[in-house]
Amino acid sequence: MLVFPSVREFGGGVVFEALAMGVVPIVADFGGPGDIVHPDVGFKVPLTNEEDVVWQIEKILAELARDRGFLERLRQQGMRYARECLSWERKAQITTQILTWAAQQGPKPYLQPPRRCVQTPVQ
Repeated sequence: MLVFPSVREFGGGVVFEALAMGVVPIVADFGGPGDIVHPDVGFKVPLTNEEDVVWQIEKILAELARDRGFLERLRQQGMRYARECLSWERKAQITTQILTWAAQQGPKPYLQPPRRCVQTPVQ
């Protein structure tokens, strides 16, 4: 588990690394970490107040302690998500699609939210 409720880390690089290594993240739903994590790979805690954030994290940890199978599923899905969606190769493919479209050399790419990686052009 990576408990990362930071509101000062906008990029979330440590979350990318955690997912790639099979570490399930619990992050503040803010900035990059909030954009990277979705329910199939980890947990986002809404920013309310300090006491509530701590309580939400405690509740998630207790749930995972009770259900190790769920934790393992999140680990496996997170590693697959990192490999298929968050790698430098995948980012280069998406950037190439955008630049190709901007240069009027190809179709406009369909950029889905982070939880989905399959790219299909929009007509």
